Amino acid sequence: MAADQPHPYPKNVITQAVAAMFVYAGISLVSLVLFLLAEIPWSWRAVLVVGGLLVSGISAVLMIRMRPSQAHVAATLTVMALSVLRVGEPYDWGWASWFIILSTLALAAPLVRALLVMQQFDRMHGA
Repeated sequence: MAADQPHPYPKNVITQAVAAMFVYAGISLVSLVLFLLAEIPWSWRAVLVVGGLLVSGISAVLMIRMRPSQAHVAATLTVMALSVLRVGEPYDWGWASWFIILSTLALAAPLVRALLVMQQFDRMHGA
């Protein structure tokens, strides 16, 4: 966080949200590298991985460098929700599908909390 641009939100809530965004970006990066190493042709699933990596990484950096906003959190939550589409049909689920679902749910929790805290704070302080 830049010293000249403090934010009014609780620091631990923002820190946990940013950490979740970076972890999600890291998981997306690993899955993209594995995807490229497997030499699987590009598909819409690969585009979702790239989108998840870019949006979550950029949002996390913006939340650190600028005043945190609900838009950064909402963008990452949207990409995370869309990434669940990668798992496919339930009869095709394997360990990777379960990992995508469970890690997305676990990493979405601090983001949902941050979004709710930010909304409540803004509502209380008229922002």
